[in-house]
Amino acid sequence: RRLCPGVRISAWAAATYAVMPILTGAVGQGRVGTIGVAIVLPWAASAALSMGDASLERRRRGLWRTILGLGVVVAFAPALGVLVVLAAIALPALGGRAVSRWERVLLAVVPGLMSLAWLPTLVHHPQAGLLEAGRADYRIPHPDVWHLLAGSSGGPGAAPWWLIISLSGVAVLALIRQQTRRPVARMWSIAAAAAVGAAVLTQTRVDLPGLVDPVRPWPGAFLLVMSAALIGAVALAAHGLVGAFSGVSFGWRQPVAAVGLLGALMVPVGGAVWWLVHGTDGPLERTRAQVLPGYLTELGANGRTGATLVIRGGNGAHGDRVTYRVVRGTAARLGDEGLLAVSEPDRDLTRAIAGVFAPNGVRAPATLAARGIAYVYAPAPVSPTVTGAFDAADGFESASAPRPRTRTWQVVSPVSVDALDHRGDVSRPILALLQVIVWVGVVVMAAPSRPQRLEGGGVA
Repeated sequence: RRLCPGVRISAWAAATYAVMPILTGAVGQGRVGTIGVAIVLPWAASAALSMGDASLERRRRGLWRTILGLGVVVAFAPALGVLVVLAAIALPALGGRAVSRWERVLLAVVPGLMSLAWLPTLVHHPQAGLLEAGRADYRIPHPDVWHLLAGSSGGPGAAPWWLIISLSGVAVLALIRQQTRRPVARMWSIAAAAAVGAAVLTQTRVDLPGLVDPVRPWPGAFLLVMSAALIGAVALAAHGLVGAFSGVSFGWRQPVAAVGLLGALMVPVGGAVWWLVHGTDGPLERTRAQVLPGYLTELGANGRTGATLVIRGGNGAHGDRVTYRVVRGTAARLGDEGLLAVSEPDRDLTRAIAGVFAPNGVRAPATLAARGIAYVYAPAPVSPTVTGAFDAADGFESASAPRPRTRTWQVVSPVSVDALDHRGDVSRPILALLQVIVWVGVVVMAAPSRPQRLEGGGVA
């Protein structure tokens, strides 16, 4: 409604935004970053329009609310920070009012400062900035050219690309109308920049120390921005179109407008029907995120018992590689996957685990105990290679495994629980404090000011 006052057009834009294939795919696949951006992006765009208001108070509040929204967007999808900086630099005016230089600087810098505590990680692993919130190692086929043009991610839960491809065609037709060509062209510039970002991400390989294999970043957030910009272009061109045709003789413009109308209606109607039929089909299911058996979770939560080494793999015919993860009692929480992706593996621990599968594995229990590991757990289906190696290795005793086709071993050596109290970078608490200060400052500046009371009397 802030972008286009027409009720019907704004309703179409909202419905189209809600059922875009990129969002159905994000929900079906659990793409936390794209879902977070989808929720905050309209709010941030609406706040940005307030920066062109005639009232100084509303312009100031709109600026800081835009910064607040962009800060949340960048936190969910850090790669969008590049698009935010480019948009702030190239932003000429809003609502007919020129955007000042200091406003552009604030828009380009402050959203990044709202994730200041993440700076040490980004310095050590710059590629981590290409990954959005959520699992980075979730493997699905990346979108091809047709999916990118349609703004679709593909994969489980995503609607087919041909349901949304008409939006791009209608956005091209929106450039024909001369009265709205300039704002439509600005929307197209945003869509083009987002499309380039999505294409670059699909061709980039990210190799982080905590990932077993290199991954390609998922371009969902960029495709979301691209689709939202195309929706805005169509809405701007459609506003007042009926009035422009009234009293005008029939020509080529009326058939073109009719084709554009059918193409525009196909997106929300087709997307809604598809969602009603398929729902949120995808690999996600509602279950308890329990990594360990109950008694190991309780022992780990005790704090003085030790951690559990979770072993997976080894099921191949020629001995596939084995992966491990150290878990301290609690179930997996949202955000753990981001920390694991940038965590440097312990080389001594890796050599010790590899030694269990080799003749020189006698020192493995001592190494595990020195790292605070009290148990080894192999979830189902446990590999015979893993079972045979730990059963034959000295220093491991078979423990209770309540779940079928799982195995548990206890480390015989005395466990150093203090080794689990890892101390990270000393600069992180300072940066976290500064980040909190930035957040408080932005929220205060974005909040509405108290109305001033006029004191005194007189006749106006």
